[in-house]
Amino acid sequence: MVKQGLVKKTGERALGTCKVGWAVKEAVFSFDRFSNVDPALGPEMRSTGESIGLGKTFGEAFAKSQISSGNRLPVSGKVFISVNKKDRKTILPVVKKLVSLGFSIAATQVRQPSSLSKESLLR
Repeated sequence: MVKQGLVKKTGERALGTCKVGWAVKEAVFSFDRFSNVDPALGPEMRSTGESIGLGKTFGEAFAKSQISSGNRLPVSGKVFISVNKKDRKTILPVVKKLVSLGFSIAATQVRQPSSLSKESLLR
């Protein structure tokens, strides 16, 4: 990863930057098309297709993947956040942006105060 310029030194974690653009693949499910089929998903997920979103940012690519698969992106509501302890600082800017957009945040309970609760982001 050092040679590709994703991290400065060996052992560091890459933060998800992209030099040429993002691609997000989304499974497409057709529950409404098969009325007599059990909608429970198994390990193979039983999708009937997939779509892709391409964009200059991850957000743009994700939004396009959702729109192309027929999913509506929410504009309000509650977002559930559950991340590994080592990723809590990395997720903070995303959570702050969601709060600024009017979403409320729910998170898994941790034994020690998390960066989310220290920042008063949980509602």
